[in-house]
Amino acid sequence: MGTTGLTVDRLKPQAAPWKLGMRVMWFAVAAVCFWWVVRGIDFNRLRSQILHVHSGWLTLAVTCDVLGYVVQGVRWRLLLVSVGDLPVLTATKFIYAGLFANEVLPLRPGEILRGWLAAREMSVSPLAIAPSILAERLIDGVWLMAGLLLLAHFVRLPAGLSHAVGLFSILMLCLSAVAAVAGPAFATLGAAQRWHIFGNLRFVPGSLPVAGAWLSSAVMLILQAFSFWFTMSACQIGLSWNKALGVLLVVRIGTLVPGAPANLGTYQLAVVLGLMLFGISKDVAAPFSLILFAVLTAPLWILGAGAIAQTGVSLSKVRCGAAG
Repeated sequence: MGTTGLTVDRLKPQAAPWKLGMRVMWFAVAAVCFWWVVRGIDFNRLRSQILHVHSGWLTLAVTCDVLGYVVQGVRWRLLLVSVGDLPVLTATKFIYAGLFANEVLPLRPGEILRGWLAAREMSVSPLAIAPSILAERLIDGVWLMAGLLLLAHFVRLPAGLSHAVGLFSILMLCLSAVAAVAGPAFATLGAAQRWHIFGNLRFVPGSLPVAGAWLSSAVMLILQAFSFWFTMSACQIGLSWNKALGVLLVVRIGTLVPGAPANLGTYQLAVVLGLMLFGISKDVAAPFSLILFAVLTAPLWILGAGAIAQTGVSLSKVRCGAAG
């Protein structure tokens, strides 16, 4: 029991008959995607490729990836200044704990978990934390939309991806418009307390903390693109940084919908499709997708497991909540 009066058991939702079917469907989709990626891979060649990767580039890739999550901690702290003070390293630890939960559990319960951890640390209600997490997702969505539209301008996208980008852009424009007016509107109507999440949503960069959050999101995207680019360099895939950013954007939109733990299958498929946009053959892209996944997932698992251990949260209880 934390100071908020909430236990991790409260993360458990009401059981629904359709959830088992949804999980089966997600795992089936993941299996099909993964099978398509690994089909035809020469695993002897993959083993040789792994043995000959440049460790220096991989070190840079992991460093940029970790720095990206530290910057996310900075962003979260900025979005929480109206609620209280959450140190950057503590925020980063909670982010890693949530990411680890997302990696090993279905339905991505990590956002709920890190919000609960922050509420416990700051001795506030979890509802006070929720607007900051919602603002993060909206800001990330706007940057992703901008990047994808820019990508579509310079690269001829497949019809399916082009339609997905169009629909996502329309959705983000609508959500951004609603988010921009939600806070002032609820305050004017005197409903900010009743609709706490929307009434306290800080999305428009009209103050230094929120503007800093927008800038932090851009820096995160840049660092993640460098992680991709450095891993490509380690595997001797000669794409420029801006093309690595393009691959990252494809991976981002390809893994938006919750699926199997760690986005297994859909992640690899998105990497392969992103690389093929820039002329990299599937024979080269498929092995690379496995290497990239391992390089960027292993540190997350190690740091995330450590963060979970430090918070004292029982992952089995979170698992029960996600499975309910």
